[in-house]
Amino acid sequence: MEIFIGIVLLGLGLLGYFFFKGFSNTRFTANENEFTQGGVVVNFKNKTINIKGNLYNVNQITGMRTKAFSSERRGDSKAKNVIIEIDDFKRPTHKILFITSGQAEKFMQRLSTALRKAGGPNFK
Repeated sequence: MEIFIGIVLLGLGLLGYFFFKGFSNTRFTANENEFTQGGVVVNFKNKTINIKGNLYNVNQITGMRTKAFSSERRGDSKAKNVIIEIDDFKRPTHKILFITSGQAEKFMQRLSTALRKAGGPNFK
């Protein structure tokens, strides 16, 4: 019985973590030096992008797309991953989770603007 309760609590904890992470990714900052949102930082002066601790040149970004969160079964979930594609052998893709409706698309628009401002590719 204790094992079952432990598994249930672990599951609830993980679910809570993903919801917190997905909602916290909606906050962003942008100023004359950098753009920050969802663990992504674009530094305009250095022409770099830092994705969750991995540093790249903005010109290494090859694409962006959204994909419905993998647990979506019926097609009515609003959760999406933004997948950032990078010219890198070790880690060619990075996923950023968004829970709320429309936030993934807004993030992609902001990131596209930040990449252009840093001298990177244009993803209009």
